[in-house]
Amino acid sequence: MDFLNKRFYLLSSCLLCLLLSSPSYAWTNYFRFINNFNFPMTLTINPALGAVSNPCEKTLSNIDIAPHSSTCDLTFDTAKKKWNDNPANNGTLLIAKKEDPSSYCIYNYDYTYKLVPYSYFNLHSENISLASCHGNLTPSEISVINDKIEALSRPIVGNLLLNVDDEKAAKSTESFSNADCNGSNNCIIASPDGNTLYVPNGSTLLQSITLQNELDRYEPLNFAQFLGSHNSAASRRYTSSTADYNMSYSDPDSYLTLTDQLNSGVRQLELDVVWYNNAITLCHNHFSAKLEGVLCDDNAPITTALTEIKSWIEKNPRAVLILYLDVNLPLTGKVNELDHDLSELEPYIFTPKMAEPYGVSNNTLPALQLSQNTLTEKLKKNIIITNDNDIDNLKNSQYVFVNVEQSTETPLYEVSVNNFLQSTISCDSNKYDKIKTLYGADPNHYNILRMNGDRTTVNYVQTVGNKKPSEFIDYYTTLNFYDIRNCPINIFSENMLGYTCDSNACNAHPTDPRFYSFLWSWELGYPLQSSGSELAYINSKTGHFENNPLIPDNIYTVLCYKPDASQKAPTKPLSWYVQNIKITDVHTAAAMADTACKTSGGLFSVPTTAYWMNDVINTLPLNHTDNVLVNYQDVNHEWMPNVFAEKKEGKTVLIGQSLIK
Repeated sequence: MDFLNKRFYLLSSCLLCLLLSSPSYAWTNYFRFINNFNFPMTLTINPALGAVSNPCEKTLSNIDIAPHSSTCDLTFDTAKKKWNDNPANNGTLLIAKKEDPSSYCIYNYDYTYKLVPYSYFNLHSENISLASCHGNLTPSEISVINDKIEALSRPIVGNLLLNVDDEKAAKSTESFSNADCNGSNNCIIASPDGNTLYVPNGSTLLQSITLQNELDRYEPLNFAQFLGSHNSAASRRYTSSTADYNMSYSDPDSYLTLTDQLNSGVRQLELDVVWYNNAITLCHNHFSAKLEGVLCDDNAPITTALTEIKSWIEKNPRAVLILYLDVNLPLTGKVNELDHDLSELEPYIFTPKMAEPYGVSNNTLPALQLSQNTLTEKLKKNIIITNDNDIDNLKNSQYVFVNVEQSTETPLYEVSVNNFLQSTISCDSNKYDKIKTLYGADPNHYNILRMNGDRTTVNYVQTVGNKKPSEFIDYYTTLNFYDIRNCPINIFSENMLGYTCDSNACNAHPTDPRFYSFLWSWELGYPLQSSGSELAYINSKTGHFENNPLIPDNIYTVLCYKPDASQKAPTKPLSWYVQNIKITDVHTAAAMADTACKTSGGLFSVPTTAYWMNDVINTLPLNHTDNVLVNYQDVNHEWMPNVFAEKKEGKTVLIGQSLIK
């Protein structure tokens, strides 16, 4: 979609009467429907004005969309009813569950090419509005993405940037739409709601993500995986300003509060801070101290965020949070003030002093030696604080880790999503060697590796140069996340969480589709909360865990692995293999599986990260259809990975353990 520059607009205004009837004003709009559910859906298009073409299936009725995929580019060409009308294409879109066609939603669409009056939003108008929903499909599961939606809560586009460079303003939000819509101008994304039960007696999406966050709690931190957020508090939630130059208001990085992010599964937060107005202040200012009065005015102090974080940790005592401080401008002479504020998080902080018994010093994080379970159960700590820059000052903090054991990089060594996508790396084959190359300064993977997404208007303007909007790909999307998560990367740091807003206030929105894209472990709706098996298995068809009741006298595949005492980092796959057993009694299935693995020289196991799950799926024989029993057990109402029996005070207890020996 190309946008008129100002000079062309003036010329077109002078020739308005002639041009209104000219076919040169035809506009082609490209639309996709993205199905992010785990079941097939259909799309039916009923155009009332203008032509629509489907180059893939040559039909507009009941177009099939497989799970986690999209239609191809559907082309909408404008037409006129009268010679003096604006060219348009309008009609309805009907989205339905293929296996339950009584569950559907109808949306009206209206694509209009308006010549006057010129404005950012209505030159090419893409309006998609809900008409009605029926059955078991609801508006909370549908996200509409177009330039207008992308720009609604970014006043910098419509107010500030438009007056400076109208074409770049238009292209910035076009680039966001292109990415979210898998290359199209606009789209509809159907994706699970975070709090809906999709399986009777099952779990919600957010409950499944919470369990997933517990899966790798026994692994060293340089093996574990976390969902993170970039510039987590660069948000209108943490400023009272309504000024166009305040980036938290006019070009935010997040629409969710820190609490909402944490409740959605985020376990790494980034706080951008500066010293402003006699306080450590939440502000995204990488430009100049001279701009603080413009960019940071009326922003909340860091203590606002810390109080919120502490309140959440008190309600979630088993959670581990990595707090990443992006010190935008040096805190020279202000480290004591920073430490005073960070003390708000006591007694939950794991400090550099507490790390010294692990044989490290100089504010060094022993990531190879620590697990989340060690932090919460042994040390009774939940929070690790690291930094991005300003090492010379922060090395004097009593709370901030500025080094990582055996790594030359600062904590949370970072590359961008753009670097990943441009590198043509696939996370399905040779991924360990490819990640070594991508993170070349730490090829041994001793650090906690972070992949950072960045999708603000300012980032686009700074980065894009003369690139087309479709070439700007520096962020996670609903569909690209499925591949990225399978790489041995520790933190997937997203921004624009909650971007599918309802209005410029962004007070309500469907669950961000990328949260479901992060769910690599449980199948949607699982585990069953009642009437299910206490032993999980991998459904070979879906590649996810389930816990439907096991069937006696059936043959099951069992997942085993052979430990490697030399492996200290995820630089190669584990030695996975499978055995077959016949279950006679479902209550002894775990013991039978354990015996089968030990007899063959291995251990009964479960993959605890996305990259290991991907390895396991690739280990299974082609066309494998049997469910694969894994050592993931419900022990006293707690799902526990890699369970083994241990004697404690004369009693046998079941506890979880790491795959790394």
